[in-house]
Amino acid sequence: MGIVQRFVAGIVVYHLLYYELKTTVVPNFTGYDRKAEPQVVVAEIAKRIVSIVYGLLNVYVGVSVIAETHHDILYAKSQLLEFWVPLLLWYFIYDIYAMCDVSYLKIKCEQLTAMERVKKIIIMKQYFILHHLLIFFFSPLVFVYTLDKGLGHMPLGCLCLTEISAPFVSTTYIMNMLHKTSSIWYTVLGACAVLSFIFRVLMVPLLYVYYGVQYGLGPVEVVTTMRIQCHVACAIFTAVQIAWLVQIILVTVKHLKRSDSTIVSKKD
Repeated sequence: MGIVQRFVAGIVVYHLLYYELKTTVVPNFTGYDRKAEPQVVVAEIAKRIVSIVYGLLNVYVGVSVIAETHHDILYAKSQLLEFWVPLLLWYFIYDIYAMCDVSYLKIKCEQLTAMERVKKIIIMKQYFILHHLLIFFFSPLVFVYTLDKGLGHMPLGCLCLTEISAPFVSTTYIMNMLHKTSSIWYTVLGACAVLSFIFRVLMVPLLYVYYGVQYGLGPVEVVTTMRIQCHVACAIFTAVQIAWLVQIILVTVKHLKRSDSTIVSKKD
């Protein structure tokens, strides 16, 4: 299957899965009443389920690629990674569509023109849209270089593995929408989400260490033997992960404070 066919496969799989979940699976599973509840709830849950599926697939690919290429961090190759990259990239375009669809449902009842709706949706999701577009348009430059040269398949496998956070984040989000935040599972999954983002922050430093150990290099040699582009990409990636981690921690702390206040009110 060529690159074009894999892009097409990504278009079909992600969008079809989202559509089926939104129109059939989720309403039946949650007992959704179209007259009693806003449709945006089902759309958001469907979007999050697709995110869970995407995250689990990335974890599988990441573990498989690392197992196949761990013996040489630079030159070992993986055919699975080459197959997965186009499917991985198209997810970000799908996710922009899904975010805009959910946002549209949120403002559907407002008296706005079509252009005003578009502007409001872009403003509501501007950070996520920018994030996804940057990944979609600039990541191919990295992937084409590494895949064409046969370099760095293991670090790219580790990049896939960072999506381990998606199932935890999306599941807690779904539980929140279904008003299940008092469940112990909500707290456990929230803690797992925080731990997964700590892992994402530590991913790049661990790769630097692994590179040095595997090739017998000291800290200075590790830095000087890598291209400046690699350092810049790693720095940007780590900065984004730190920002996500801070946001996740703030949400978790807010939930814990709300839980404590609820317990106190019940005692009173």
